[in-house]
Amino acid sequence: MRSLDGKAKFFSSHDDNGDIKFFVKKDEGRIDLAEPDILVIKNDRTLVVEIELNNSPKHLLGVASAIAASEQCEFNKQPINIKNKDLLLVLDYSSVCKKGSKKPKQLQEVKSVIKKGSSFEYFDIVTNEEASDVILNWTHNIDEVVAICKPSS
Repeated sequence: MRSLDGKAKFFSSHDDNGDIKFFVKKDEGRIDLAEPDILVIKNDRTLVVEIELNNSPKHLLGVASAIAASEQCEFNKQPINIKNKDLLLVLDYSSVCKKGSKKPKQLQEVKSVIKKGSSFEYFDIVTNEEASDVILNWTHNIDEVVAICKPSS
């Protein structure tokens, strides 16, 4: 993420500075929906990065729905504009890309369902091996969608 310096604003829930909170406000008060790991903000777009150890379809669909439904955000109690949200789900390569596994095909279907049912301008599911490149490309307005288990070059 250090490569983002000067290219985009960067917030992380893994820093000691605070947590990222996504929520909606209703008459009865604030309803927290998600706590993303990373936000990358460039111009009027926000890339929400969720690092997930649980790669079950039900879990990933729930995470994407919670992010999509969120209307407001704060980091360390300071508001952040999330009007134009994009989403990147990052999964562990070793648990997803085992030889002979049907998991990549299953995740491709999850990706398709989320794309069809959400308002994200950009959405993808990648492994930790591709995440940094995908985030950096996003900051350069390159919304390249990569294979979930990209073959080694």
